[in-house]
Amino acid sequence: MPRNLQMLDYLRRGGLLVLIGGMPFGMALAMSAQSSQGAAPLSCEIAERPAAPHLELTARVQSARAMRGRYSFTVISSGAGGTSSTTQGGAFATRADEAQTLSKVYVSAGPHAVVSARLDVEGEGGVTCSAKK
Repeated sequence: MPRNLQMLDYLRRGGLLVLIGGMPFGMALAMSAQSSQGAAPLSCEIAERPAAPHLELTARVQSARAMRGRYSFTVISSGAGGTSSTTQGGAFATRADEAQTLSKVYVSAGPHAVVSARLDVEGEGGVTCSAKK
């Protein structure tokens, strides 16, 4: 199985798929997750906003204290024109209690488009969070 299709299958099993054609564009949806180590020293979010004829997906992180770390943001989109996969990642540094945009991805928002996204973040001291869409 090609890597793009394997990743799409992986995200389908582990996350929520968004059917763009069946979703009201007036709503902005966000999926967030708290840290795996308790009361939110680190939180992640994938925000979604229509930007006709595309859909904008924004990966964000926020920390209760200043923190450095690394992230990986993967978006898979499939529709009438085929399947597209992009992974972005790198280092980040946050200020205390301030949301940091890590990455933005624009995908086609056609009537038959299916989009999956996953954000994984690891901060100092092994603090982690993840979000799926």
